[in-house]
Amino acid sequence: MNQRGLVLRPFLTERVSLEKSHHATIDFVLKDLKLFSRRLSTVSTALADETQILDRLHYKNKNQHRSALFSRRVSELRRYSHRVEKLNICGLVDDVRQCFFGATEGFK
Repeated sequence: MNQRGLVLRPFLTERVSLEKSHHATIDFVLKDLKLFSRRLSTVSTALADETQILDRLHYKNKNQHRSALFSRRVSELRRYSHRVEKLNICGLVDDVRQCFFGATEGFK
């Protein structure tokens, strides 16, 4: 993230700009990346649910148990989970996969 709060994305190259000899290797890696992307999507959904629970727990107990160690750890975990959600890792993985298919071809 830069100073203005914008997410910096690496330069992504389309598949047509790569040598044909590398396409088989890239296809193999993209197949694994597709499986990883599906698993990551499931984990991301579970993280969103857990974050909502942490938010509610923090809301209900922030004043009464503020100084308790457990409450401080819940607040810390809540902050970290929001940071992970803000990263949007699923979107980044999909962007990497999509860059190899160009504008005319779709990806599944």
